[in-house]
Amino acid sequence: MFRTLNYCVVGLLLAGCAAKSLKVGSDDSPSGDPTNQCRDASTSVSLPDWTTPNACVIGSEITSIVGQWEGYFQGSQIGNEASTFRLDIMGANSTNGICGTITFGSHTPSVAYPPPATDPTAVYPPVGFSTNIDMMHGSIGAILGLPYTILNGKVDGQRVTFGYSVDEIVKSWCALQTPYANNDSCTSFGCMPNGSIVGATDPAGTCTITTAGQTKNYSCAQVMMCTMGMTCACDATHCVANRGTGAVFDLIFANGAVTGVGSGPNGNGGNVILNRVATPDI
Repeated sequence: MFRTLNYCVVGLLLAGCAAKSLKVGSDDSPSGDPTNQCRDASTSVSLPDWTTPNACVIGSEITSIVGQWEGYFQGSQIGNEASTFRLDIMGANSTNGICGTITFGSHTPSVAYPPPATDPTAVYPPVGFSTNIDMMHGSIGAILGLPYTILNGKVDGQRVTFGYSVDEIVKSWCALQTPYANNDSCTSFGCMPNGSIVGATDPAGTCTITTAGQTKNYSCAQVMMCTMGMTCACDATHCVANRGTGAVFDLIFANGAVTGVGSGPNGNGGNVILNRVATPDI
């Protein structure tokens, strides 16, 4: 799965491309502090639901599904690590569905997530973490060896469906962002005010955003990730990583093997063949 961020034209009003200038929790807005107004708004904003790899475990799992599975997308060239992947299913039950991780590159050395972000104004993940991520040019691709959390996992008999998102990498960065109301009715939010941007060409530089006649300085890295890339989704009180379009697997577990279809990294995918490589200890 590969997500390309849609950049807007630098220097133009970014209406429809970014949040507007009502900054929750500050007096940044020409119309005053909208904190109470937005936090008391009757219209709720639905944010992406991020879970953890073991969130569904209840202790009574479907043993024919739980465990480690490895395989590939059928028809892919042998030796193409991006076409192989591993499922580590930690829980599977009719109550909570399935949970665990998916890792692309069955024989690729494991990759750890970078330390959580601590600076909301800096590029994240750090420049050089992966050649498959270029936040400043608008692309996030799956990283071989990095485990992605299974999302929306469901079980129906031996049939399993789930997704994952490459945007998981920016969860800690988005958690540091401040929400800005998108309108006076507080029906949508973003993590940067909307206005005329100047200087958004160098992530190491300083950008200015002018809105309602007021001009303020911001980190260009933050502007380019938050406003142009739509990296985060926000409500009145906090921001989370946006999940993009997501990816979907639809698999059947039977007789120690798995078949079905799925979405792979960088746009590949198709028919799936998996075999068990580890038996669950449950």
